[in-house]
Amino acid sequence: MTAKKTIKYILLPTTVVIIIATLIFSINKRNNVIETNGNINTSLDMSEYNITTEEPTTEPETTKEIESTTLAPSTTKKVTTTKPTTTRATTIATTAPPPVSHSNIKGVWISYLEIASYKNYSESQFTSKMSSCLDNVKNKGLNTVIVQVRSHGDAIYPSSYYPWSKHITSNISGGLSYDPLQIIVNLAHSKGISVHAWINPYRTMTDAEFASVGENYITKQWFSSANCGDYMIKSSSDSRWWLKPGNPQVRELIINGVSEIVSKYNVDAIHIDDYFYTTSPSEYGDTQSQAKQNNTQLVSGIYNKIKAINPNVLFGISPAGGFNAGSSIPVSDTKYLSTDLNLWCNNPGYIDYVMPQIYWEHGNATQDFSRVLRQWRSFVKCNSVALYTGLALYKLSADEINSQVVEINSTGYASGFCLFDYRSIEKLSF
Repeated sequence: MTAKKTIKYILLPTTVVIIIATLIFSINKRNNVIETNGNINTSLDMSEYNITTEEPTTEPETTKEIESTTLAPSTTKKVTTTKPTTTRATTIATTAPPPVSHSNIKGVWISYLEIASYKNYSESQFTSKMSSCLDNVKNKGLNTVIVQVRSHGDAIYPSSYYPWSKHITSNISGGLSYDPLQIIVNLAHSKGISVHAWINPYRTMTDAEFASVGENYITKQWFSSANCGDYMIKSSSDSRWWLKPGNPQVRELIINGVSEIVSKYNVDAIHIDDYFYTTSPSEYGDTQSQAKQNNTQLVSGIYNKIKAINPNVLFGISPAGGFNAGSSIPVSDTKYLSTDLNLWCNNPGYIDYVMPQIYWEHGNATQDFSRVLRQWRSFVKCNSVALYTGLALYKLSADEINSQVVEINSTGYASGFCLFDYRSIEKLSF
């Protein structure tokens, strides 16, 4: 009995030691696996997505770079949930400079009239002149360009929906061998300048211009069809064909065109100016109420499409800036243009900013600048809608524009301004 007890007492602590050692080994092994997995995940985040470790909320530019619009819309959405291939991620990081969004906009419109001076340029010529243009913008103290990429149912970039613009090339059917919009975006962002892609949604071409457009474009198909009147009307004021906002297929085309831009290019915003209905809605077969509803469906559709592709891209409208005497509603809402700014500016889900064209001087008898600016400040009530002002550099003196900018900055009524247009920029700097 004594020998057995001795053996038993010796074996007991030995067993305990073995069990404890096994447990320690298992814990260490588990910790090593967790640590190793953590390193692998970190490596994937850094190498495959090519991002920094800052939180997206503090560096939205980084997030937007990942969702680069060189990807198709469906692929862009996948970037946020699945790992892109290393090759694609590297391409995005090296070819698309980070976007630059300014809350305090100091901008200038670059219209198709300026773009026309680049017509038929080689890639190197275009790049050189555009670089000089953007340097000039920056040297004038500005930080944003609103570039007219679609002025007449066309495009200054290769598009699946719209023909090449005659303002950028004489070869509308073949286009250019390079992509002007991509060059603009890359150059501007490298210089710290935001790019808002400006489109005219409804205005298209004349009979003669449509004659040179290929049948592969849907607007040409509508123009050539027996039921052309279902899709567009011819304006007596400019002899151009204008798309009919009440046709769902028309709105779909416009929204697809916006989707194409946001999906292919790292733009900071989509921008629409004051051109909506070009004449009385009755000439389109619509009532005033229907016209407002049609425009609202388009605006809402554009906004939702943009946010579905990249929530960081803004959507803004630059309407006519005046008010009728004694009215608190912008004239654009009460005339044939048939906007519904009262809805869009005072409810989320339509626009991110409004930039009324306050194109009058101080002391103007009917639209005094200070009074109109105050009216707009009172009119825009939605916290998610920023107010900027469009200023008429093309027709007012440098001193007047300077005084308007001083008033904007001192009162805080608006968060910035934009000058029309680049061709008049030599007048002043800020």
